[in-house]
Amino acid sequence: MEKDGKSNLEEVMSIDSEEDTAPKIGENVDTKEDITPKIGMEFDSEDEAYLYYNIYVGYVGFNICRDWKISAAQAAEAELANRSGIRQKLLFEFMSKQAGGRENLGFTLKDISNHLQSKRMREMKEGEAFTLIHYFEMRKSENASFFYEIQLDVDDQITNIFSADPKIFVDYDLFGDVVCFDTMYRTNKNHSPLAPIIGVNHHRQSVVFGVALLYDEIAETFSWLFRTLLKASCGKKLVAIFTDQEPAMAKAIAEVLPKSHHRLCRWHIYQNALKKLNRYFQSSNSFAAEFKSCMCDHEYEDTFFQAWESMLDKNGLC
Repeated sequence: MEKDGKSNLEEVMSIDSEEDTAPKIGENVDTKEDITPKIGMEFDSEDEAYLYYNIYVGYVGFNICRDWKISAAQAAEAELANRSGIRQKLLFEFMSKQAGGRENLGFTLKDISNHLQSKRMREMKEGEAFTLIHYFEMRKSENASFFYEIQLDVDDQITNIFSADPKIFVDYDLFGDVVCFDTMYRTNKNHSPLAPIIGVNHHRQSVVFGVALLYDEIAETFSWLFRTLLKASCGKKLVAIFTDQEPAMAKAIAEVLPKSHHRLCRWHIYQNALKKLNRYFQSSNSFAAEFKSCMCDHEYEDTFFQAWESMLDKNGLC
């Protein structure tokens, strides 16, 4: 709105330019009129409104900065990607390229995570959280050694869950030096990663040490899970942990389990080889057998490298 031919911004800037004045907080020194922003004020642009408010808060005694929340279109894109199983980091990088760089995007990876997390909690059926906690408490009342841990967000909503049966602790004490951790299982409607922590017993049988239902696959989530595993196992350190090639997982392992040997799972290595070297698998009858032999048949490092170099040389991969 305009007053006496001046816009709201012009009036305030004239006040700001006067020297040796001592206006009261939010007050025009000449007219004693309160210049606090009010409903109904109009400006020619967003920048003009921002400048006006910045001048006002200068009188009040604090500073402001502009920020964005995620737009409706971007939120919809993030939700669709999440339902499709696309990782948040990949989505963020894609959206950054669309915007011409992260500085033009207006929000961070954490903002995407917060939005999806809030949406998930809004969509959670009434009573689901209570039912889950009730089940865990019932199991704990039956056996005090039953372990569960739930992580809450800033709004006290459930985000990540870990549970372990009493028998697991016996198995983990005996066979928990080496574990395999994978988040490939996505079975629920929200595509949340189901993450079993698996080992092998003395009969080469798979043993499940614990199971986690995770909200996302960021480093902070994995760090929480590994700390919870240490808590459940009374601090038993892992000698080695096998995972896929997820960078966030590697970061969490380095932070929480710095003395554990982090190795890539053989199955993932083989799947990556099939993708990258598919034409060699297709064109040679012996390549698959040679590759598998390199992966499985060599206990010592020197014999492995001899076999590996021989395979590369034979197939022209050097």
